[in-house]
Amino acid sequence: MSRELSDVIAAIKAEGRKPTLALVKARLTSTVPLPTIIRALQGGNIAEVADAPPPPPFTPAQQAWIAQYVAAQLAPYQAALAAHGIALADKDA
Repeated sequence: MSRELSDVIAAIKAEGRKPTLALVKARLTSTVPLPTIIRALQGGNIAEVADAPPPPPFTPAQQAWIAQYVAAQLAPYQAALAAHGIALADKDA
C-alpha cells in the first residue's frame, strides 16, 4: 500500500504538478486511509502510518459500561412488554 502511494506521488511530481490530496486519492487503485495520504504529502514516513495496526474500538472497561448502559435503557421497555405478556429472547452472542 505504501509503495503505491509513493509511486503515485512521484508520478504526479514527474508531470510537474504539485501532488494534492484530491490528485493522489483519484489515482490510487486501492483504498488508503486519508491520514496516510496526508502524512505522505507532508513528507512523513508513509510506512510508519500505513503499517500501524488500528487501535481497538473500545477498551474492556468501555465495553462493560456500554453493556450496562444499554441494559439500563432497555429495562423499562422490557418491563412494559413483560406486563403485556411479551417476552423478548435474550441474545448474549
